[in-house]
Amino acid sequence: MEDEKLMILYQANDPEAFTRLYEKYAPVVYGYLKKRVPASEVEDLYQNVWKQFHEKRHLYSHQPFGPWFFTLIR
Repeated sequence: MEDEKLMILYQANDPEAFTRLYEKYAPVVYGYLKKRVPASEVEDLYQNVWKQFHEKRHLYSHQPFGPWFFTLIR
């Protein structure tokens, strides 16, 4: 399933949609942070990314998912 469809389902509180997005993007997020922040901050920032993702999911408005997500984590 496309990320955009998963995000729409996640906005409707579908936990499986979140799980699929998380499984796909968790390694990407972790790698992104490891390259850009001190090692001592990676874990806290990693958790913060997913917290922000959850809290800001209502802001997603059917645009391409990848650019929206990476804007959120920057």
